[in-house]
Amino acid sequence: QNVLWGLVDRTSSVDRLVRAEDLLSHTHAAPRHPATPDDLCFLQYTSGSTSDPKGVVVTHGNLIANCDGIINTGLGMEGTGVAVSWLPLYHDMGLIGFVISTLCHGLTSVFIPTMRFIRRPTVWFDAITKHGGTVTFAPNFAYALITRKAKPEHLARWDLSTMRAFGCGAEPIHPDTARTFVDTFSTCGLLPEAFMPAYGMAEATLAISFKPIRQRFRTRTVDLDTFAGEGRVAEVAPAEGASDTVLEHVSCGVPFPGHEVSAQDEAGTVLDEGLEGELCLRGPSVAAGYWEAPEATAQAFRPDGWLRTGDLGYVLDGEVYVTGRIKDLIILNGRNLHPQAIEWVVGEVDGVRKGNVVAFSTPGPEGEQLVVVLETRAEDAEALIAAVMAAVRKEIGAPPADVVCLPPGSLPKTSSGKLQRRKTRQQYLLDELGAEGTRTMGSRGAATTVAKHLARGLIGRAKHTLLGNRS
Repeated sequence: QNVLWGLVDRTSSVDRLVRAEDLLSHTHAAPRHPATPDDLCFLQYTSGSTSDPKGVVVTHGNLIANCDGIINTGLGMEGTGVAVSWLPLYHDMGLIGFVISTLCHGLTSVFIPTMRFIRRPTVWFDAITKHGGTVTFAPNFAYALITRKAKPEHLARWDLSTMRAFGCGAEPIHPDTARTFVDTFSTCGLLPEAFMPAYGMAEATLAISFKPIRQRFRTRTVDLDTFAGEGRVAEVAPAEGASDTVLEHVSCGVPFPGHEVSAQDEAGTVLDEGLEGELCLRGPSVAAGYWEAPEATAQAFRPDGWLRTGDLGYVLDGEVYVTGRIKDLIILNGRNLHPQAIEWVVGEVDGVRKGNVVAFSTPGPEGEQLVVVLETRAEDAEALIAAVMAAVRKEIGAPPADVVCLPPGSLPKTSSGKLQRRKTRQQYLLDELGAEGTRTMGSRGAATTVAKHLARGLIGRAKHTLLGNRS
């Protein structure tokens, strides 16, 4: 709260801060106009990973429906459970998933400061072990990170047997990350079915679909040429082909009751199962639109109740598979390629910072051409570029037209840590990659930033306390 006090003088609509414990000493009459399900509850801003952030109008009805879907249907934890989270509370997964949902349904929440997790990721599983955690959620990168950071002494002391769900969402889910995570932590009592892929977005309040709680996560292995050329799922057994001829998609489970998800074409026609299209959804969790943005609202929120998500994917056997973003789709020689498939391959090359790779296309003399931008600490950039070229050629049959190596912290990301492909592409075309400086200033820089906020907050708190005493 000392840091938050620094915002009071800079926010005209905020007069002062009130501590939660002080609310118990105040009594207020019931509101004269109780909220209805259709009333605005709050504005939730999109991440800005593919466009400018927009304020999503979340109603009380949206919030109640989504919290119920998360706790009751998705997790089956009404009134019981311990939620553990390091997610920032300005992010929808942190705020709705671990503050509002747990508060409304009687779960205990344990919060780890986000900066503490960033500095020492192992505090995440320390807290789960200490408090007997039953549910946590994080993006794909966090599961890869904790798997890398786990030492034998950690595995010996961590107890994950109480965990009912390790939710994974907010970014594409890598099947190898999921498998390695489950295998690594099985020695800590982790049950295979506890890993829970999920799908969600701000326009749906938070969550859309969860893997069923008692099932193991599912993947589908599909023929790459058929999927890239026709957008059709042609399943093959994993052993039938080399890795450069197949794709593997992770199932994000089934939609909550009362909600629908379908893949649709550009005309809004619902496609048959197993055909890739734009994922669209409808149901009580779908928000009321974008705040003061009628054009953007009309483009995404259709009159028939369907929300256009901007995500590509398909539905098969009632389960949702997310394959990419429409705006990020790379079209090379008539084939539709998803950037994640290329980025994951490049991330496995020695010297590349995994999770810090962006692939996109740019206009070339003979059509669209592929560009890969990556972060690295490697000193021999030429050797690294050659290795990346070879890895991409093996994956898609042709090398990228250009590979750009940047120092750590140079790729643009959103406040929630998502890579910004559109902005990276724009910087590349303007020859401005890395021109904004690094995202972070190292541990010393982070400490300096926190110290500045703390000092500003202490001054603001003292000032308002003095004014309050005078009045």
